Amino acid sequence: MKYNPVTYSFRWFIGMLAIGLFGGLIANIDSSAGEQKLFTYFAYSIVAALVGVALINVGAIIYLQRKGVKSSLASWGILIASLFLLFPLFTGMLFHRGYDEVVENMIEGGDTLRIRLEYYSRSDTALLLRSRSFWKNGKKDSIWITYEKDGSILKRQHFKNGEPVIP
Repeated sequence: MKYNPVTYSFRWFIGMLAIGLFGGLIANIDSSAGEQKLFTYFAYSIVAALVGVALINVGAIIYLQRKGVKSSLASWGILIASLFLLFPLFTGMLFHRGYDEVVENMIEGGDTLRIRLEYYSRSDTALLLRSRSFWKNGKKDSIWITYEKDGSILKRQHFKNGEPVIP
């Protein structure tokens, strides 16, 4: 059987995407509103797939050169493409959000409360509030507010038991 790195790379990539999608769907079943577990699992499966493809093709280049095969152009192309797509991850740009996050969990009267405050990135020492959101027992609750950098309200949403309330 002939070793074909393109076939192995394709199978690995599709397999990892399927695992990420399946795992994300399972994790998303009991997640609270506003969480994006499906997207997170799928994004990490893409990263794992690209790293695996790069490693498969590094191995293929070494293997094919030891076997005396001069042309491993497909493996070089796939390796360069996967490293190019992974470059933002290595430099920290891929998952960089323009804000920081503080999450506080507390139990009050038998209810589990989760408060999330997001701040615009800290270019100076001042913390500029980006948004304030609340969960009660895993569901959106209270008023969610998103602010502009100047402090004005960009968006205001009211939720009760995970459902939007129209004022």
